[in-house]
Order: sequence, then C-alpha cells, then structure tokens
Amino acid sequence: IFYDRQIYRKWKNKGIPASERLAFTFASYNAGYYKVLRAFNKSNKGKEQQVYNWADIKKYTPGATRAYVHRIKKLMKF
Repeated sequence: IFYDRQIYRKWKNKGIPASERLAFTFASYNAGYYKVLRAFNKSNKGKEQQVYNWADIKKYTPGATRAYVHRIKKLMKF
C-alpha cells in the first residue's frame, strides 16, 4: 500500500487527473513506474496538448500490463 501511494503521488505531480490516476498507478505497479512514464512520454511526443488518459497511453505499455489494469478496473468498476 505504501508503494502504491508513492506511485499515486508521482502521477498526481505529473498532472494526471484523479479519474485516470488509479489506472496509471496500477500500471506502474505492474510494469514499473519508469516503463509507464516512457509510455506517457512516447504518447505525448510531438503533440501540442498532452494526453492524460489511460486509453491513449496503454497502447505503449506491455500487453500483460494492459490486461492487469483492465482486470482491476473491471473488478473495481471504475
């Protein structure tokens, strides 16, 4: 829980909205914070406005991580 809280705060500092922050947190828990951060940066490369939603970032993350986040979102109904 402590580690999840730390990751959650890191995404909050990046400006990720509260509605998307849990998905980013669980993805970071599964794949590693820096791997998800790289996906975040890759999805925003060359764009005027930054992308802050999981749906646009997830295609740059590993398949196992996408499945993990999907399963948690389904269980938590968020």
